[in-house]
Parts: sequence; structure tokens; C-alpha cells
Amino acid sequence: MIIENLRITNFGKFKDASFSFGSGVNMIEGDNESGKSTLADFIVFIFYGLSDEKTPFGSEKEKYLGTARKIGGSLTLSCPKGRFRIERSIDRSEKSVLEERVNIVDLSIDSPIRGRDPAALFLGIPRETFERSCLMAQLEKRSVCPVDLGRAVENMLSSADESINAQKAVEKLEEKIGSLSSGADTPGSIASKRERVKDLELRKEAAVKNEEEYKKLQESLKDNTKKTESNKRELAVCEKRAAHAEAQQRLQRIKKAGQANTDHRAALDAFEKAKEELVCDGFLPDRAYTQALSSTLAEALRLSSLLQSAETRRSENEQKLSDLPEPVGGKEGQLLGALQESGQKRSANKNYMLLSAGGAGLMLFLTILFIVLKILPGAIVCGVLTLVGAALALWFYLRFRDAVNKENALYASAGAENKEQLAEAVERNARLTAEREALQRIIAEETARIEKSENDYFTEMEKGDALAKRWGRSAASIEELKEVSIEAEEAYERLEQLSKEEKQTAITAEHLTTETSEKELRELVGLLRSDGINEEITPEEYKDLGVKIKFYRQTSDALDARIKQQKERSDGLLASMEDRYELDEQIGAAKEELANAEHELEVRKAARDLLLESISYMQARILPGIMEDASTFFAGATNGKYPTLSASPDFKVTAVDEKGQALEMGRMSGAMAELCYMALRFGMTGALFRGQPMPMILDESFSSLDDLHLAAAFTAVMERAGAQKNQILLMTCRKRETALMEKIGPVTKIQL
Repeated sequence: MIIENLRITNFGKFKDASFSFGSGVNMIEGDNESGKSTLADFIVFIFYGLSDEKTPFGSEKEKYLGTARKIGGSLTLSCPKGRFRIERSIDRSEKSVLEERVNIVDLSIDSPIRGRDPAALFLGIPRETFERSCLMAQLEKRSVCPVDLGRAVENMLSSADESINAQKAVEKLEEKIGSLSSGADTPGSIASKRERVKDLELRKEAAVKNEEEYKKLQESLKDNTKKTESNKRELAVCEKRAAHAEAQQRLQRIKKAGQANTDHRAALDAFEKAKEELVCDGFLPDRAYTQALSSTLAEALRLSSLLQSAETRRSENEQKLSDLPEPVGGKEGQLLGALQESGQKRSANKNYMLLSAGGAGLMLFLTILFIVLKILPGAIVCGVLTLVGAALALWFYLRFRDAVNKENALYASAGAENKEQLAEAVERNARLTAEREALQRIIAEETARIEKSENDYFTEMEKGDALAKRWGRSAASIEELKEVSIEAEEAYERLEQLSKEEKQTAITAEHLTTETSEKELRELVGLLRSDGINEEITPEEYKDLGVKIKFYRQTSDALDARIKQQKERSDGLLASMEDRYELDEQIGAAKEELANAEHELEVRKAARDLLLESISYMQARILPGIMEDASTFFAGATNGKYPTLSASPDFKVTAVDEKGQALEMGRMSGAMAELCYMALRFGMTGALFRGQPMPMILDESFSSLDDLHLAAAFTAVMERAGAQKNQILLMTCRKRETALMEKIGPVTKIQL
């Protein structure tokens, strides 16, 4: 497709302007803010209109329409279908209503054709795809970092869109599919929505059951009310008979109270008489006194037993000490030290003796050798040394024999034949000495223990005698202390028993004795005569009445509580039955949410599968063509240094030089990365439009390149325009770029 002409009625800076373009490279030169980018926006406007999307600088309609009443123009193009003119305008009415008009005229017949979407008719791609393929707008305004450009290329190769990475989109879809497919405890998942529907349906079933339960409760309430009334009538009869029995018991209790007072006085007299008999010097045995006597007696008996045991053990240990034999000798330790010293001397003299004898033998051998060889001086010297060695050996031998004689004398002095017997004697004497010392220590400890026990024993006996004297008794021995303890215990138990009897009779008398007046007696007698109950009620019958009264009261309370619970339950059931109809609406809404979530899951799975299929298709069918086309452009833009561009399965781009060495895009220089990016944009455009030549709009796309890279890039652009028959609109504000391009090949120059 070739854009032949632009006619701008009113759009941005341009009013009643016209521009004609050639089929190859078109250089559109103009200063900054002269309208180059506006021309690119006008071409996009003709095909796609203006966007309402809000940006930090306002929407396109706000930017280009402003306060104008009308904007628009036309674009003339030629393509395999023929020559056409696209007319588009936006009018603002008096009421500020915007009206957009689009006409497509077939110039071969000079007549409008059907269809109001020129982008669909001539381009067949969305606006975003067109802007990211055919339009390269001002690279200097975007990041030219090789890493960022490499990321944009990865996105473009995976999805044909620099801003979208299809592989990451698949990962996000997988994450969302996982969240939708997760467990029932995950909010928003399908399982949780199913649980919600199930819960609402169970609640509805419960509401239906509650209605049946409510009817049964109403019938039960009627039965329980009848039972309560009957139960209360029976309770009144029993309470009347019980009141009659209580009146009888009250009269009998008044009679028993007099006898109880008499019994209490008798018990009190017996207790006072016993106190007079047992008191001594104003003291009576109490529990603390008897316990103190008993404790003192027990301690005295224990100490006496300890004394006897300790004296027995001391006698046994003294006998063992006398039976031990006395140690014999006593100098064995000193003898062992002397023997060790003598042994060391003997061993040293023996070694020296052997060494001297060996030296004398060697000198004797040398003397004989020198004599045979007739070396007289050597023979004399060796002979003298032989005599010296022999003398030393004899002297050390005499010292060795003297040490042996001393050892024998030491063994004889201890009565032992050798060192082993001497060591046994030393060990035996040490053992006997240790046993004697241990027995003597034990005997001393037992003696000290006996003395302490005797002191403690006499202390306890003095304490026991002092306790006995408090009650006028004496305890000079253990037997007397034991007798006083038994006597005090018996006296205390007798007083305690009499005291209990007195207290019991007092309690009985106090319990039975109540204030009684003649008026109460008359009322009791009148009650017994007037209640219509003439028979005597026995205790068994009264007890049975109490059981019945308790039963009727408990039954009445239980029935009242049950009736109350049933009424509360009825009120609750009424409320739940009212919610039953709301549950139907909630179930419908929950099922709709579940269906939407399941549909969303299927849609996301389909989108994931489609993306995976698209990525696979892109890698297998589209990517090779893109990389082949891009390699051709990149090879020309780098003067043949990098003839090949390749892409990995994850769409990372690598340039391969003539020697086969690879260079990743992220490690390229900024200029190389830009050229690689442009090459891939050219390749992507060719793949998108399946080889059909499309106009390429390059808005200040080469401003950051140096002269060397710029010349190579322009050469590649010129070659592509010729080989691919691409129309290229190259916009620049630099005259050097126009002059350089004119040197490379024929161009159509447009000055703004």
C-alpha cells in the first residue's frame, strides 16, 4: 500500500494543507514543533479516528479538536485493490454534540463504497498493533537502554505488541486459573462458591423443616398446657395434706422439747461432776497436754533404743579392732625408694661397662690391624686406648657388683627375697593400718553419738517429768511416764465423751425448743379440726407427700420451662420461615456467581491455551520469517558485520557475527540495540501483513545514531524500500540526515 497524498482541512497546526509522497523513501524535514508528529497522528486519525482515552496530557480529541468547530481531511492511497480516497471529519454542532463522518471513495469509478472502517478494509489490524508496527515514533523520547529495548523486542516477538509479554500473560492466567480452582477455604474460588450454594440450599431445607416443626410445636404446647393445669391441681391437694401433717408434727415437737431440756440438764451435771473428780491444782488434761505427753514418751523410747543400738555397735567395733594383727616391719616404703635408686645406678654402670668393653675391643682390633700393616704409631695409640677402655670397663664392673650387693642387703633387711615380696609386705601393712584407722574413727563417732543421745534422753525425761507435775503426778522413769500418759489419755477421753453428750443434748434441746404461744397452739388445733382431714398422717405418708410435692413442683417447673422454650422456638421458627423466600433469591444469585466463575475459568483456560498455541505458532511459523527479514536489514545496517539475528525459545534476540560469535541484545551498545530493534520492527511488519508492502512512518527514529551507524542504517532503509517496495516516511529535524539520504539514493523531499 502506498500513501499518495494527504489533504488536511484543519488538524493541529495544519489548515488547508496538502502533501504528496513518493513510492520509496520520503524525507519529511522540519524544525522541532513544525508538525512532523502531527502528520503521523493525522494518518492514524484517517484510519482509526481520535481516541477518548485519558492521558496525563489529555485525550486526543481534547488535543486536536479543542474549541474548533470542525477538524478533518483526506488520504489518497493505492493498493492491490485499486486507488482510494479516505475522508474523515469530526463536526461540533451548536449544542456541542460531536458528529464523525467517514467516506471511502473508489477513485477508479469515482464513487463511495460500502464500509465505514478504513482500518479494517485496508490494514486489518487494531490501532495499537499499527502503532507498534508501522509507526516508530521518536525513539529519543523513549528508553533506548539495550535491556529495555530487548524486553520490548521479547514482548513484540511473543505477542506482536511491545507492551504485552505473551509468556507472562500465560503465567498470570495460570495463577488466576489456580486461584479459581483452589480449595473451598479460598475466597472467590469456584469451590467456595459451590460451598456457598450448598450452604444456602441446606438453609432452605432447614427453613422448610422448621415450618413442619412449628406446627408440631403448637400441638405440643396445647398438650403441655393441659398437663400443667392438672399438675398444679394435684400439687394443691398434696400441699394441703402436707400442711395438716406439719401441724401434727409441730404439736409433737413441742412435747419433745420439754423432754430434751431435761436430758440436757442431766448431761451437764455429769460433765461438771467428772471435772471435779479429775481436776488437780486447777488443771485438767486436754488434747494438747495428752499429745505433748505422748510425744515426749515416744521420743524418750526412741532415744533409749538408739542408745542401746549405738552401745552394741561400739562394742562390736572395739572387738574387731582388738582382733586386727599389728603391722610387721614398717620400713618397706623407705626400702623401696632405696631399691629404686640402687637399681638406677646398677643399670647405668652396666651400660657404661658394656660401652667401655666394646670400645676396648674395637681398639684391640685396630691395634692388631696396625701391627699387621706395620703402622707403629697407630698401633701404639690404639694399644693405649685399648688399655684405657679395659680399665674403665673393670672400674664400671666393680661399681655394678657393688650396686647388686647393696640390693641383696636391702632385701635381706626386710626379710624378702625379691622386690615383689617386698611390695606385698608394704601393701599388707598399708591395708592393716587403713582398717585400724577406719575402725578407730567409727568408734569415735559412735561414742560422740552415744553422748548426744544420752543428753537428749535426759532432756526428754526432764520434759516429761515437768509435764506430769502440771497434773500433780511424777515421772522419774520411762515406766512412770508411760503410766501418766495412759492415765491422762483416759481422763481426756472421759471428759471429751461427757462434753459431746452435753453438747448433743444442748443442740437437740435448742433444735426442738421454739417460741410457742397460746395463740399458735389454738391455731394449730383449729387447723387440724377444720381442714377436713381427720386421719392421722404417719411419717411414711408425710414423706411420700414430700416426694409427691417435689415431683409436682419439678414437673410444673419443667413444663413451664418447656413451654417457654417451645414459645421461643416458635418465634425463632417464624423468623426463619420468613427468611425462606429471601433464601431463594440468594440461591439464585449464588448460582449465577458460580456460573460466572466457572465460565471465567473456562474462558481463562481457553485464553491460556490460545496464547500457548499462539506462542507455539509464532515460534514455528512467524518467527523464522521475522528473523530472516530482520537479519537482512540488520546485516545491511551493520555493514555485514552481523549477518544473522536469532531468537531463543523465550524470544531473547542474539546477533551472530561473521565468525559465529553471538552477542545478546542486552549487551549491545545503545546504537546497535536501536538498529536491532528497528530491524525486528521491519521484520514484524512484514510478518503481520504477510509480505504486503505497508507504509513505514519513522518519526525521528535515527536521531541518536552517529554518522557511521546512520549511513549504514539509511543504506539498509533504502535497500529495503527498493527490495520490499516499502513506502517509508522518514521524519527528521536534522538537515544532515536529509543530505546523507540524498547521497545514498533517490528520495522524495518534503519541507515543513
